[in-house]
Amino acid sequence: MLRAVIAAFAVLVTSSMLTTKASAGILPCTGQSLIKVLDVYYPRGLEGRHAIKLRDQKVHLGYLFDGCFKGEWVGFIAEDKPHVALNDQQLRALLYVTGMNELPPVPSYWSSPENYRKGLMWVILGLVVIIAAVLQQMGVLQPKEEAPEPQVNLKTTGGNSAETTEDSIPASYRSALVAVERAASEHTRVAIAGTIQSQRQPHGRTAQTAQFGKR
Repeated sequence: MLRAVIAAFAVLVTSSMLTTKASAGILPCTGQSLIKVLDVYYPRGLEGRHAIKLRDQKVHLGYLFDGCFKGEWVGFIAEDKPHVALNDQQLRALLYVTGMNELPPVPSYWSSPENYRKGLMWVILGLVVIIAAVLQQMGVLQPKEEAPEPQVNLKTTGGNSAETTEDSIPASYRSALVAVERAASEHTRVAIAGTIQSQRQPHGRTAQTAQFGKR
């Protein structure tokens, strides 16, 4: 379960990262990240070779991060276009056009919406992994074990099928069977004894008849 959650979120992160610029890394603070810092509006009648060149390219002030903390001031044109490297003269000309005497503070790496979204997704991924690991330790994500099917223990003695199911007969029913069998055996014994006695009487009469004959 934990592997499935991680794999699903990794696919989501990968698909999101494919929409970003090729120069940006998948992990935060890896690769290069271009941030637009200041919009520059070029006035009419602009003079100066460097300023006119920047105006023709519609260059704005940007900052190129190499990681999270290191970077340099560059020219920013658009999100889907590469940055423009600025030398000292071009950078001073850009400040002159904006009416600034010095450069603004270096922006934060997380001020870029792209970098912020990337970092947020990795934070969510870490939380998902931690929560899934805790739930797995608690046994919540473990699959329920199916109850084993009852196995019938068949005992065969000399091929007697009656003994096979003897363990499955209730004790009260076995007692009733014993009583019935006992009563049947008593009845059979009485019937046999009566038959033997009835056969002896004709034999005695025959003997007496024979004795009377001799007289």
